[in-house]
Amino acid sequence: MIGGIGIVDGIALCRHAAKRESRNVHCAVHSTGDRLDLPRLCLLCLTLAAVIRRLYVSVAIMDIPFARGLPVRGAVRYRDTMNAVFKTQAPQTRPPKSLLRLVGRAIADYSMIRTGDRVLLGLSGGKDSLSLLHILLHLQRHAPIRFEVGVASVDPQVEGFDLEPLRPYLAELGVPYFLIGEPIMERAQQHMGNQSYCAFCSRMKRGVLYATARREGYNVLALAQHLDDLAETFLMSAFHGGTLRTMRANYLNDAGDVRVIRPLVYARERQTADFAQSAGLPVIRDNCPACFRKPTQRWHMKQLLAAQEQDNKYLFKSLLSTMRPLLGSGPVQLPE
Repeated sequence: MIGGIGIVDGIALCRHAAKRESRNVHCAVHSTGDRLDLPRLCLLCLTLAAVIRRLYVSVAIMDIPFARGLPVRGAVRYRDTMNAVFKTQAPQTRPPKSLLRLVGRAIADYSMIRTGDRVLLGLSGGKDSLSLLHILLHLQRHAPIRFEVGVASVDPQVEGFDLEPLRPYLAELGVPYFLIGEPIMERAQQHMGNQSYCAFCSRMKRGVLYATARREGYNVLALAQHLDDLAETFLMSAFHGGTLRTMRANYLNDAGDVRVIRPLVYARERQTADFAQSAGLPVIRDNCPACFRKPTQRWHMKQLLAAQEQDNKYLFKSLLSTMRPLLGSGPVQLPE
């Protein structure tokens, strides 16, 4: 017993690990011989992480053998292992647990990330995609599944919009980065037709990201739309399109060779904004003239939802349940 928690009982606190990941989630303390495996987190509730952290603190302070004959050298190696696990990320860029839980639940509900996946994140330089980058890197280090993460950005070649500052930042993180220039504004003037510029730009960027994923060998494209985006899209389709549609959580593209996932579908925009600000993430300001020329339909939906949420604090939880048939297969229940 350490701090009143038995090691075996501590692991049993995680019902998800007991039911679904019992073969992959284990404690380094119980490794035999000289081999010490890294502990794994539960993607759904992170309970094991909390228990292991408490055990680690005890070992770091006591620095003595403590568990069923574990040798002194094992205790020291365990301390060093835990130190590597929990201090790899700087504290200021470690995503908050509330955000990790929501993303972990979404990934599990919709089977977004699987063992061996190569995930390419579409990085716009905004708060949402930068937050998702750090969440994916955190899960890559601690989750019971192994996957790769790369990053791609599309430069629309608009005056005043510069993504180059992201290059050294991503190099420091050790993440493969692909920056592709595409004259979207120029092409929009020639080929946009009756589409809005935002819709045309989105399609152009998505095509570039698909091509990059194919060329670089990534089978999954991660996008950073959150619950607020889904709700706004849902209302726009109902008010202006006469249909009930929103963004899907996990689906194959039309060509059937790239799977698109949205791990932030349970997260709120204010959560990514708070994390980006507190972590000092290098957010790139959007200078697109088309976006600021006049308020868009999405902006109006955002204002409408904000006004309604003042009177109904459960508004987005209700909307998430309403959108369940549109997101794809999987349970949709907003975690508390």
